[in-house]
Amino acid sequence: MIVLGCNGFSRVSEFFSERLGATGINKHYLLGHDAAAALLVDGRLVAAVEEERLNREKKTTDFPANAIDWCLKEAGITFDDVDLFAFPWNWSTRIRDETLEAIRTSPAPQAAKTELMGNISALFDQVVSHEAILADFEARTGHRPDPAKVRFVPHHLAHATTGYYLAGMKDSAFLVSDGRAERFSTLTGEFRDGRITVFDDTVTGSEYSIGTLFSSITRFLGFVPNNDEYKVMGLAGYTAPPTPNPFLEHLLTLHDDGRYTFTKPLQTDDLHSHDALFEEYFGPFEDTLEYKARVAAAAQQMLNVATAHQVRHLEARTDLDRLLFEGGVALNCLNNTPLFEGSRFEDMQVSFGASDTGITIGAAAHAWLNDPGTAPASIRAAAAEPVTPYLGPSYDDAAIEEALEAFTGRVSVKRLNDDEVVETVAKLLTEKVVIGWFEGRVEHGPRALGHRSIIANPGFSDIKDIINTRVKHREPFRPFAPLVLEEQAPKIFDMGRKTSSPYMTFVFPVRDEYKDRIPGAVHVDGTSRIQTLTDEGTPRLTALLRRFTELTDTPCLINTSFNVAGEPIVCTPTDALNCFLGTEIDYLILGNHLIAKEHPVPIQIQRKHTMYHSTILDADPDTVWATVRDAMQILDIVSPGDLDIHRDVSWVEGGSVDTVPARYDFKLTLNGRLVQQEIAARDEINKTQSYRAIAPTSGVAKYEATIRVFPITNDPARSFFDWSRVLEIAEDADLKVVEAIIDVMEKQTDAVRDHFAKTAN
Repeated sequence: MIVLGCNGFSRVSEFFSERLGATGINKHYLLGHDAAAALLVDGRLVAAVEEERLNREKKTTDFPANAIDWCLKEAGITFDDVDLFAFPWNWSTRIRDETLEAIRTSPAPQAAKTELMGNISALFDQVVSHEAILADFEARTGHRPDPAKVRFVPHHLAHATTGYYLAGMKDSAFLVSDGRAERFSTLTGEFRDGRITVFDDTVTGSEYSIGTLFSSITRFLGFVPNNDEYKVMGLAGYTAPPTPNPFLEHLLTLHDDGRYTFTKPLQTDDLHSHDALFEEYFGPFEDTLEYKARVAAAAQQMLNVATAHQVRHLEARTDLDRLLFEGGVALNCLNNTPLFEGSRFEDMQVSFGASDTGITIGAAAHAWLNDPGTAPASIRAAAAEPVTPYLGPSYDDAAIEEALEAFTGRVSVKRLNDDEVVETVAKLLTEKVVIGWFEGRVEHGPRALGHRSIIANPGFSDIKDIINTRVKHREPFRPFAPLVLEEQAPKIFDMGRKTSSPYMTFVFPVRDEYKDRIPGAVHVDGTSRIQTLTDEGTPRLTALLRRFTELTDTPCLINTSFNVAGEPIVCTPTDALNCFLGTEIDYLILGNHLIAKEHPVPIQIQRKHTMYHSTILDADPDTVWATVRDAMQILDIVSPGDLDIHRDVSWVEGGSVDTVPARYDFKLTLNGRLVQQEIAARDEINKTQSYRAIAPTSGVAKYEATIRVFPITNDPARSFFDWSRVLEIAEDADLKVVEAIIDVMEKQTDAVRDHFAKTAN
């Protein structure tokens, strides 16, 4: 039996733009994101790919025409060979009528209800109804599926079945939680003997969606909802949640039946319905790391509390000892570890397809499992085969070499055998380099799992800043995940009852004795979101890590997705080469080809270079501020004897510690030229200070820098220290001098950290 699952709508993005103003960062606020296709043949998952990897539109909602076409070609079949077509939505007329009735009887003003009911009716007729989905399919593919072959799978059942299928189809309890399905946001239930049971009394309406609320907070903080929630998770590590937490005190209500509600229900047709409430709780929005981290930490604690409440109730409803957690909320890896550790379940799985990227797999599996023609023996045979996340397109040597021809003169290429790839890359990684790693089939899901990855040595404390600013072009607070051998992971990380984490869905504390050995992979809160490797799952990457560990005694590698901010993960060799040449990635492995740049000076250095550096200081904010607000003192701190960058430092034109603006000058030993700068602005309350160059010098056309010091909520004796700098490089600059200046600046934050560590000691 052949089953094709697909998710995506040609007009959904346009509809929400026209009807609800969901544009810009709100483009993917509601349903339809993560379009994809998947193909099951006799219960075996043979192909799956997200549409974004092929059409290059991140989080695309579009109909997955490219993904469907690739899946069919990969299997060597046509539409006529497909036995079942599965869609992970079931917008029936009953669902429409129940939704309209709920709006009609709500206490909202009549005009608002009339408008919303009109929008829902139009959405149903034009986009999500059974007829609209089939018409969309025919318009985009030229094929009209036989209605007898079509299965519309309720969205949350598709999520649950994704987890069940990918975890080996063993009896399990499940929790599904996301933004919204057809009407609901979360539910619980069981799988027994391949049959699903939903505990109907645990179903929670979309107006009380913890996923949508977290997305609203994501949008409030200036990020993209249904895309950037992981940024909020990263920010949450910078501070402890406020005590009391206003989300817990005033918004979230837990009920005895395991459900939860909000004192102010969400309005999913109003993207800003809770913004005023957030400002009531936390004060007017501030575009500062301190403000955002405080809100993020409070939101994270609220999500943890809500899902733990659900799991406690689920424990009492089932005698099964295995928990599956699926839906977009399950990607909140900060929540997953305490959720499992606080439960009685013996195991908890979060699949690589937990978000809407995986629901095409779940819809196809649900259709196959529930078809009368599916025999128990077929289910047992499929369950015995482990499912890999490497399900998308792959490219052989001929395809790679064809792509390389278009880059002749821009790159140099060396062909290696398998052993040489491992040995060469392991040796390269002993240095402070960043490598693009491209092999095999594309991973499915939102995480790069070692086939389309950027890797680096976590032993360098500033490698995170290098990758964030020079390669990924993204916020400096973002952490990176370490790759670790599965058998070594419990020695390096406090994994509790978990023994593996192959899909980066759990976060663990780094053991104290390893924090200084892998500083580039340790988040500010002392944790890491790990990916465990095995010889069976990723043989060449595992061999690379083994050899790298032999050479360096560093037991991990940094792994982040092979893309830049705002772009999908690369899919083709051409995608990889374009990303490689558009960033400061040092080397690229394309299959067995080692690629270097013929002209290694990146475009970014020629014009504009932005650096973000942050660290934790062993001193309270007032002590740090008293030192770093004085330009003379901070210049002394960042100029150790072996890296003397200034001499003859002095205030000029009446400058002083307390004067703003306050000019000063010094000489760079790199070329002996006088550099004149000034303290341009200072905020004593928020402990920030900005600097700028008065005139171009040393090939630097413009220089601006900002220092910020702020407290750690749960450790008042220590501080966060941020130092951001922007250099605009002159067209005629001596790039060797500019690179030397940048290299010096990258070491300065470490010097400040070391200074206060010595002072504390």
